[in-house]
Amino acid sequence: MELKRILASNNRQANDKAVALYGPDVLVISSCQVRGQTELIVAVDIPAIEGEEALQETVGFSALNSAKAINLATLEPVAAQSFEDHLAQSLVQNSSPDPVAKSTSNASAKNNKAHRLASVTNSDMQAFEDKMLGHKKRQGQSASPAARQPVEVSLQDTPVQENASAQQASTVASQQQEHEHDKLRGQEIVSMVRDELAALRKEFRMSQQMNLWQLGAQIHPALAALRQSLQEAPIPAALKALLVDSIHNQDNPESALNEIKGQLLHSIGDVQRALPDTGVHMITGLSGSGKSLTVARLAQHASTKHGCDQVAVVSYLDTKAGAWNQTQLLSAQSGVDCFRATNAAGLQLLLEELSSKRLILIDTSGVQMADRLLEVQLCCKEVNLNLYTHAVISADASAASIARLNQVAGANWTSWMVSKMDESTQPWALLQFLIEQPIGVSLVSRGERLNDWSSLVNPQEWVEQALSLLNLPAAAEREHSLHAAMSRASAKIAQLTQDGVLQMTGTHS
Repeated sequence: MELKRILASNNRQANDKAVALYGPDVLVISSCQVRGQTELIVAVDIPAIEGEEALQETVGFSALNSAKAINLATLEPVAAQSFEDHLAQSLVQNSSPDPVAKSTSNASAKNNKAHRLASVTNSDMQAFEDKMLGHKKRQGQSASPAARQPVEVSLQDTPVQENASAQQASTVASQQQEHEHDKLRGQEIVSMVRDELAALRKEFRMSQQMNLWQLGAQIHPALAALRQSLQEAPIPAALKALLVDSIHNQDNPESALNEIKGQLLHSIGDVQRALPDTGVHMITGLSGSGKSLTVARLAQHASTKHGCDQVAVVSYLDTKAGAWNQTQLLSAQSGVDCFRATNAAGLQLLLEELSSKRLILIDTSGVQMADRLLEVQLCCKEVNLNLYTHAVISADASAASIARLNQVAGANWTSWMVSKMDESTQPWALLQFLIEQPIGVSLVSRGERLNDWSSLVNPQEWVEQALSLLNLPAAAEREHSLHAAMSRASAKIAQLTQDGVLQMTGTHS
């Protein structure tokens, strides 16, 4: 269908005009007043054309109904053209830089036909025929996909080809990076499993030795439940032996728990370190420990102190799927600028550009930490910037994971940052590490929200949390159990005395 516009002085005249022009079955789409006249928009049926005729109109010439061909330049009917005439005219129009030459009339084209055909080269003829043949093949006229593909590619514009090639190369590079990241991540997981198994074997041997040593140690009966809870808790063997040994001289659970708490706090000491808010700081850690969220928290804290324009976040070689999108989202919440470096050269250029910032936070991946650390150190050295390194570890990490992070080659950690310190976590491995290593902690997070963190480090809170999760009976239950045991002991003594097994003796003053 086709839409037509009709103007008349009133609505009746407009309807009569529509019926007179297009018949009584004309369809009125709309009616409105335009500058004092009535405007009708009507829909008119147009005759359908055959597929071959539509194809010929698309190509640009008609072999069956050439008498109906219309010269678009003059909008007048012209006589039919042969293939040679149309070929010559098309080549001249395409090769002429002057727009006037493109609108030459059909009569002048006929008069100069011989001259134009003489100037046409064989390569031009072949190119045009290939183009026409390729168009017909795309319409499905006896062309296989294998034969159609080269022609379709040749009809594309050069900028489109270059853009498609660039996109394809970028996609291939991205897929290769993700594949390499997955491969390294798999190797890291295998190495972590081996370390965990080695640590478990070591813990098992040490636990056997501790059990043999503690069999002969005497302990007050009231502390049996506490001792059993310490044995069942996920405490490293060395720390467990230290805690059990510290309660041998106690006679009630309350004093024993106070002794354990004092022993732990004295061994840990002061671990508070300053929060990074100026300079260049590299945040690293195992995969899944919360590095990106920690970087976002530091950026938000520094932006409120120095301003958003003085803080920058750089994601360096983190090819994990979705990692860059997460960095962008978290940085947008803080209002700070974020950048991405896919190699050491790019990182060095970024550090040079951002050297005027008050704080630069570099977020890294959880694989190849030693290599990333060395590369960042070299880049900072090239641009004369001091680098501070921080390790992120989850509160429920195993002793093997903490040791693995602490033994990264070339790492001289400025501070540690503890994540996932919620109320259900038993940070026994972390407490042992703080006892054995003189390190400092600058940040503690307790949840997944951006504001669930604190720069105040309180080891007493960690110790109390770990002790509160021990499987200890309540005070009333412990007292009831003690009275029950004493009652049973008194009954047994009375029975033995009555049977004559025991003789009661007394002293007289």
